[in-house]
Amino acid sequence: MFRLMCAIVAATSAPALALASEASPVGAWQFSYYHEPSGAFYAHQTICFKEDKTWYSSTQANWKGAWFQSGDDLQWYGSVPMSGMGSAGNLATISIGRFTGSGVMGGIYTEWAAPSALPLGWDKHYTYKMTFKGAACEAPK
Repeated sequence: MFRLMCAIVAATSAPALALASEASPVGAWQFSYYHEPSGAFYAHQTICFKEDKTWYSSTQANWKGAWFQSGDDLQWYGSVPMSGMGSAGNLATISIGRFTGSGVMGGIYTEWAAPSALPLGWDKHYTYKMTFKGAACEAPK
């Protein structure tokens, strides 16, 4: 009976283990984001997650940062130089999301002027969906 139980547990756990090991952000993704709370479409960008835990955009000049993953949860953060954004001219960004299927991620995304005096001159909140484009990434813009 014990052997039968172990075989059942192993058979039912195998697909879940395979899915968890396949969930990696490394490669090129189409990032589509939507205004909160209206849900109106805002923009598309292309993001490249690299194995060294850094990322960059191939569509927005000098937008880059770092990422980390815990299971299906992915957090990626960075900044992009932008005139008029805070005293340093930077737009800070952070995204918190998770894999929602094979080659698909979704979550929340925020950008704000940094550093900046309160109230922030730029403080935007979005939801997002990302779809995997492939292992090869275009060069940073």
